[in-house]
Amino acid sequence: MDLGAIQHRYIVDDAILFNASVSYHFHGAGWLGNTTLRLGAVNLFKTPPPLTSGNNGFDPRIHGRFAAGRTWSIELVKTFK
Repeated sequence: MDLGAIQHRYIVDDAILFNASVSYHFHGAGWLGNTTLRLGAVNLFKTPPPLTSGNNGFDPRIHGRFAAGRTWSIELVKTFK
């Protein structure tokens, strides 16, 4: 059914998001014994989201992790035995 409306289709470019993390486990006695430290990064190379025809210029349901730019995380886990 054609209502006379014009539809525009925009082809969204491919985008690759690189995440990375590194961890180290401290062995032995002392206050750092049985402790794991993890550092991570989301969107390591600060890739911008691909341009789409939505209100935001990108689709946050699909490319929401791109929007914040690069984000860092740190995790410290201590195991008591």
